[in-house]
Amino acid sequence: MLSESEMESAPQRQALASSPDTPPGVLAMLAADGNLHVRRAAAKNPSTPSATLQLLGRAGATSDLMGFGGGADALSAQEIAELVGLGEWGRLLAAQHADTGPATLRNLAESGGNALRRTVATHPACPAEVLRTLCGDVDAQVRQAAAAHPNVPRETVAMLEAAGSRPDLSGWAEDVPAGEIDTEGLIAAGSYSKQLAARHPRIDPDTLAELAQDSDWRVRAAVAENPAAAGVLLEELAGLDVFETRQRVAGHPQTPAATLEQLAEEPDIRIRVEIARNPGTPASLLRQLALDGSSAVREFVSAHPALTQADRDWLTAAGTTPDLQQFIEPDPALDEASLEELAAAGGWGQRLAARHPATPSRILAVLVTSGDPMLRDVALRHPACPRDLIDLLVAAGSSDDLQGFERGARSLPVASIDRLAKLGPWARRLAARQRSANTTQLEKLSRDDDMAVRVAVAKNSATPAGVADAMVHDVAHDVRWALVNRADVSAEALGELLHDAIPAIRLAAVANPTLPPSSLELLKFDLDEDVRAAVRERLTQEA
Repeated sequence: MLSESEMESAPQRQALASSPDTPPGVLAMLAADGNLHVRRAAAKNPSTPSATLQLLGRAGATSDLMGFGGGADALSAQEIAELVGLGEWGRLLAAQHADTGPATLRNLAESGGNALRRTVATHPACPAEVLRTLCGDVDAQVRQAAAAHPNVPRETVAMLEAAGSRPDLSGWAEDVPAGEIDTEGLIAAGSYSKQLAARHPRIDPDTLAELAQDSDWRVRAAVAENPAAAGVLLEELAGLDVFETRQRVAGHPQTPAATLEQLAEEPDIRIRVEIARNPGTPASLLRQLALDGSSAVREFVSAHPALTQADRDWLTAAGTTPDLQQFIEPDPALDEASLEELAAAGGWGQRLAARHPATPSRILAVLVTSGDPMLRDVALRHPACPRDLIDLLVAAGSSDDLQGFERGARSLPVASIDRLAKLGPWARRLAARQRSANTTQLEKLSRDDDMAVRVAVAKNSATPAGVADAMVHDVAHDVRWALVNRADVSAEALGELLHDAIPAIRLAAVANPTLPPSSLELLKFDLDEDVRAAVRERLTQEA
């Protein structure tokens, strides 16, 4: 029999439900499992207790346990309790059964997922105090069902509506009411009601600060929307919270300039769009965002009243239209400091620098080795682009147009690899492909910020085992995929990759002939069907 920890995945429970060796008591619980495939397997198993199947049928389940039937028989309180104790499906059947009493409904509302709470909220016998709690539930459908129930305390719905909820509790009203709110009642009523309190401008500052520390990120995100939130509070939320909260902080007019500058470095365009729209964004940051690679960000910057006329004139001289969407002929007299600023900025600024006639070769050397193929193409066409560097890139394995790799291994001198490793991502990718790269070079490149550089290191047959093994937990699945397909991948690395989150990587690890069969036992119950099939095939071959 599997241990409790081994029963966590549906395939494991389904295998157990199908086995003739599974004890009847376990089969009874599997017959009420939340997964329909597990229940179906239990329904077909002749060892499943007939009393359990009859109880589930009388409670409203179909004979194959795949869904709900047309009706249900009367059940005693003891039978309802037995039903609840069986499992998730049993609790759902109990929550919709006419004979389930208020006390059981109260317990079910506290113990299940969204579907169970929605069912409880529609039960005719659901007591008022349970409905009061469900009105503040995190799930909109639960709240709507509770609000529509005839037993719901109308004062609870009125309290939420006064705080800014729609009357049916499906979400927030378009405008937040300006009147006083029942802060204490809102905070006590659940996640949704706490969100309403957190976003209301009349809330006490100390209470707002407390809600900023709430365990529910939705409440913290609501704090970041509150127009009364202080800059210090917004600064804390920006540094400690999830994306949704940081996005709201980015658009808040009271967010300090230093915090906006930090948020502007985030890769997600949506955060930079919020900063570009924020009426409190300072002119210096708007100048930076005017060179962003996203046209949406630049569009909002161009319409921002705080973008100075001096900066608008400077951008025109750099070669962009007033709306920051198209190129125009630049001012050839633009100074070198401005060209350096453009080259160090976002994608739009770099393209402006790459096409400006006065850009010096040292700046073009960085631009022509960028990870952006369009930028490389523009920089390559510049008359001042250093030809010796282009020759080195081609010798390292780049195509003549710098848009792809030529076939075949390359082995440049160590000094040439060092030169490439100090330039842009395209040059570093070429450096990471060199068979002549030494351990020090490859180890440094294996920690590169550019994912494609790390992939090249993982694919390079010259990469030592120690360097490759250290990359087994790389955040990029492409890197781990390259590692698992190495001919010389170590047994230790394969053991780690067997537990990878990506099924294709686990599948490749299973197929590797160097993996000992003893490592495959746990994967017999993998969540992915292809992985399970590969494990069975491998174990059959090894038998």
